[in-house]
Amino acid sequence: MDVWIIGGGLAGLTAGVALSRQGVKVGVLEAAPRLGGRAQCWKDPSTGEVIDLGPHVLLSTYPHMKAFLEACGTSWEDAADWQSESLIDQMDGDRAYPLTYAPVPAPFHFVPSLLRMPGIRFPDLYSQKALLSLAISTDNDEVMAYDSIPASELLKHMGVSDSAVDHLWRFIALSILNVPLEECSSAAFLRFARFLMGRRDFRIGFPKAGLGDLFAEGATRIIREAGGEVRVGARVERLERRPDGGFRLHVSGQDTAIEAEQVLCALSPQDASRLLGTLLEGKAWAESAAKLEPCPYVSLYLKFDRKVTRRRFWARMHREGDLNCDFYDLSNIRPGDPERPSFVASNIIYSHRVAQLSEQELIDRTLAEIRENIPGARDARVVSAAVNRIPMAIHCPKPGAESLRPEPELIPGRLLVAGDWIRTHLPSSMESACASGWTAAELLLQSRGLRPREFPVARWLPPLPVRAQAAFWSGLTRVKSHARTLLQAPRAWEARRA
Repeated sequence: MDVWIIGGGLAGLTAGVALSRQGVKVGVLEAAPRLGGRAQCWKDPSTGEVIDLGPHVLLSTYPHMKAFLEACGTSWEDAADWQSESLIDQMDGDRAYPLTYAPVPAPFHFVPSLLRMPGIRFPDLYSQKALLSLAISTDNDEVMAYDSIPASELLKHMGVSDSAVDHLWRFIALSILNVPLEECSSAAFLRFARFLMGRRDFRIGFPKAGLGDLFAEGATRIIREAGGEVRVGARVERLERRPDGGFRLHVSGQDTAIEAEQVLCALSPQDASRLLGTLLEGKAWAESAAKLEPCPYVSLYLKFDRKVTRRRFWARMHREGDLNCDFYDLSNIRPGDPERPSFVASNIIYSHRVAQLSEQELIDRTLAEIRENIPGARDARVVSAAVNRIPMAIHCPKPGAESLRPEPELIPGRLLVAGDWIRTHLPSSMESACASGWTAAELLLQSRGLRPREFPVARWLPPLPVRAQAAFWSGLTRVKSHARTLLQAPRAWEARRA
C-alpha cells in the first residue's frame, strides 16, 4: 500500500476516496466491526429499523461532505429530506414556533421569526447589535483572540439582554455547539454566529437512510478498485518509527506488523494521542490533543404503536432540567409507507447530567418530553426502544479548545492526522471531518509529487451583503474597542467563573 489510514470514519474515508481517485493505493484499518465511525449505522434485528449511532443533521452548505458523498455515488439532493418550510420548529408545549427566512437581507432575515417567539421582544434583538457587529466583522485569525473567554461573558460584556441569552443563545450553544454557554469558547461562538447571521441560503436536511449507508459501501468500492484494501475489526495497538523514516503498524490479533511509508491517523483526539504519544514524545501535539475534552451524548430511538405526528423534526424551547434538545420522526423522513407507526429519535447532548440514569429512566423521561410537545403521543404506547450512550459526539468547544486544535501535518509527508477536531476553521462537525480528509489527501498527494484535483473549498465565513454591512458597521470601531476591553482585563470574568 502507498498510504495506510487508521480509522474508517468520515475523515479517514474522505481521504481514502480522494487518494484512490488519483491512483494512490490506500489501506484502511478500522477497529469497529463496521465503517462510519460516529456516523455508523446498523439494522435493529428486532424491528428491522435502521439505527444510527445518533441522529444526524446536514446543512445544504456543506461543500466538503457533499463532494465526498457524491464521489461515493450518492446524490447530495437525494440523500436527505431537506426542510423547505422552516429551518427549525421550536416547541413550547404543543405550539410550534418556526424559524424561517424573511425576504430581507442578512443579517436581518430572522428578525420577524424571532419576534414571534415567546420571551423575545424587539429590545432583546436590538441589544445584540454590538455582538453581531463584532461577529460579522471578525475574521478567522481575529476570532482566535476570544478563544479563552466563555461565550456567556462575551454576551454579557456586549450588552445582550438576559431574555435574548435565555431564549435564543442558550438553545443555540447547546444544540449546535454542544455545550452550555458558560462552557463555550467565544471563538467557536462568534464563528457560528457569523455563519448564522451571514447566510440565508442554507437548508437543514435529514438523511433518508442510515448515514453510514450513504457512503460506506461506495467508499469501500472506490478504494478497492484502485488496488487498496479496507479492513474492519482491525485495531492498531502500536505505531513504531523505522530508522528509514517509515512506520510499522502493529494490529491486534495479527502477528506480522504492517510496513508503511505514509500514515494518516483519523481517530478521535484521545485515541490519536494515545497511539502517537510515544512516537511524538517531547512534542506538545500529543499533550494538546489529549486536552480536547470529549462531549458525550445519549441517543434514544422509540418506536410507537401508531403514527403520533406528521412532523419530521422539532426542538424544545430551552429549559433548565430538560433532557433532550431535538427529535426526529424517522417514519416521516425515510422512504416507506407514510402511515407506518412513528419511529422517533432524540438527542441528549452534553449528557454528563444523565450518566447515572438507567435506560428505563431515560426512556420514561424522553417519552414524557415527547408527549408534552406531541399530543398524538399521549395515548400511544412504545413497542420498542434503543438507547445509545456515545462517549464522544465532538470535542467540547470549551474556552481555550480552539487553540488546541492542531494542524494536520505532524511529520511532513510522512505522518498526518485528520478528524473533525483538526484546525479546519469549522465547528467540530461532519463537515469539519470531511474537510480535514480532503486537506490530508491534498498534502499527501503533494508529498508524492502529484498535483491534486480541485478539491472543495468551504466558505464558512462568507461576506455579507453590503447594505447589511453598512447598517451594522456604523460605529464598528467603537464596538471593536469595547470588545477589546474584555481581552485586556480578563480577571473579572475569570473570578466569576472560578
